Amino acid sequence: MFRNIPRRLKILCILTLINTGIATFGGIVSLISGPPEEKEIRLENNEMKKFIAQMKNLGSSDETIDLIEKFQLITNAIYDNFYFYTSISAILALLGLLSAFFYVAKKYLWIPFIHCLFTSLVSISLFNCFT
Repeated sequence: MFRNIPRRLKILCILTLINTGIATFGGIVSLISGPPEEKEIRLENNEMKKFIAQMKNLGSSDETIDLIEKFQLITNAIYDNFYFYTSISAILALLGLLSAFFYVAKKYLWIPFIHCLFTSLVSISLFNCFT
């Protein structure tokens, strides 16, 4: 299966198979287990507010505080749209797994590149939707 593939590309394919396999498994487990409970979300939000207050007291830059607040907004948006976001993430991971497999099995070099481009575009779109 890996006989005629250059060494570095073989390593890249193996790492891709491992990473996307774990991501696919994690996405499926997340879909089965469901979103966190409301109590856990509130606790996390309170901890983040405390952390932001500590960062302000320590004199952190406004850009750092804004970045942390944006991450908190994105996290809350993901919780609000948990099944949608998790489904998209699991599907993208599965597509990555399949693209690496197809490259190794059939030597379609363009499939991983199309997958990377598609994943990047979807990630940017999801980020823009949630911010």
